[in-house]
Amino acid sequence: MGGQAGGRGYLVQALISVLDAMANDHDWAALALEPDVSSDKVDILWEYPGRRKVVQVKSSQNQISVPDVKGWAEDLEKSITADEYEISLIGPVSQGVIDLGTHGRVRVPAPRNLDLDGLIHQAAHKLDHYLQARQLGIRSPSMREMVVNALVTQMSAFATRGAPVRREAFDGLLLSWIGKAADIGILPPTAQGGRAAVFEPRPEEVDILARLLDAQNKTLHFARADVGAGFLVLVDLQPLVDPSETEAALSYVEGVQRLARHGLLVNPTRDGEVYHLSTEGRALAKKVRGKCPWCQKSMGNAGSDPQQPPVWQCRNPRCLHSAWHRDATCQTCGKRPAEITSQGVSFTSFRCEDGHSFTT
Repeated sequence: MGGQAGGRGYLVQALISVLDAMANDHDWAALALEPDVSSDKVDILWEYPGRRKVVQVKSSQNQISVPDVKGWAEDLEKSITADEYEISLIGPVSQGVIDLGTHGRVRVPAPRNLDLDGLIHQAAHKLDHYLQARQLGIRSPSMREMVVNALVTQMSAFATRGAPVRREAFDGLLLSWIGKAADIGILPPTAQGGRAAVFEPRPEEVDILARLLDAQNKTLHFARADVGAGFLVLVDLQPLVDPSETEAALSYVEGVQRLARHGLLVNPTRDGEVYHLSTEGRALAKKVRGKCPWCQKSMGNAGSDPQQPPVWQCRNPRCLHSAWHRDATCQTCGKRPAEITSQGVSFTSFRCEDGHSFTT
């Protein structure tokens, strides 16, 4: 494959991932472009509750034939275990390919034209619906296309590490990295024809509120930085999460945005950088303070200096975020545990983010 064709192929993969992320917006939980899996046939890995789908993207300026598609489908199905398989075709195809539909367990949906501008236009249209569903809007079509291009660039960057992007992190990209430049504005509740939903803070947002309530200077700094997540979230000038852990950091980035949108954080200078708790934010922070954001159990103060803010630690052995498991990492890949699978006297078994089982 030549340099231009190879570059176009990677761009098409990123475009398809962005397009499908917004088209399939009902139940996907995470996606990874060029995922870190055993098969080199998988270009996009989709994770849904209880299942996963692998996709191979094939783009060509030449006509794609039925034998081509069948060969790719068989190779994909043999290369990895998944619940669903799909070949995404971009470019001219024979009539037989259009009629194929499936081969084995591999779905072969209708092909898309090899037209990068057309794919961007499609993604911009899907983006409009995606944001409208979240009470957001972008005022001009050109701005929507700018957002799509920015998302494609960011997804391509994630692809260099095979890093999965969770649904909430994808939304965080829209809200925090691109929103300021793309003129995103919150739509009034009447635009959706109903009453706004009651705000339910996520664990990262509970952590932000409680940490800010206990902080000495009561100030949160939201600063741009050349790190994986693009922003630092700091309280008392200390980061709330390791910024190099992109997925975890994005949850805090989005948390700041959500808390600000719901009036729990205020930015008096309107610089988008320095925030304080609002009256409502302080009330909610007092309500959740001292409870683990993830398991809701009471935490203990591990701090020794009464003049300093408390250092809350969860001590629930069934909570992944407790003091018992904060240093646990998979011996195979070095990643954090995603769930506790069993426990006994002096041991705990886990399954890590990549699906490996290990025991400490």
